[in-house]
Amino acid sequence: MNRIDRLLGYLLVFQNRELVRAQDLAVRFEVSERTVYRDVDALCEVGVPLYGTPGEGYRLLDGYYLPPITFSETERGHFPGHLHADQPDRRAAPPSKPPPTPWTKFAPCCPKPPAPRPKRCKP
Repeated sequence: MNRIDRLLGYLLVFQNRELVRAQDLAVRFEVSERTVYRDVDALCEVGVPLYGTPGEGYRLLDGYYLPPITFSETERGHFPGHLHADQPDRRAAPPSKPPPTPWTKFAPCCPKPPAPRPKRCKP
């Protein structure tokens, strides 16, 4: 399992349980406890509000919620390998406006890039 899958898995576990110990995460995701600590640090660095209590475990702060992302038939068509040979193409007529891309659903979950800094002029 790669790191991104593991981090998403941690988020799902944190959302479903009140308190999670690093030892339990290490067993569940088949990694060392040290890897769990590094992964939890990475989640905190990107803004996930985790609260850790030594000897007890980690939990998400109240009010944090990761909304589920679902895709329509049209949006799923943007992913490679979506159209299967045994299913007909259901997009008979082109829509009046371009369909939304999956990015329109991912974008609100991603941090905004920093604003560009103004260039300093030399006197």
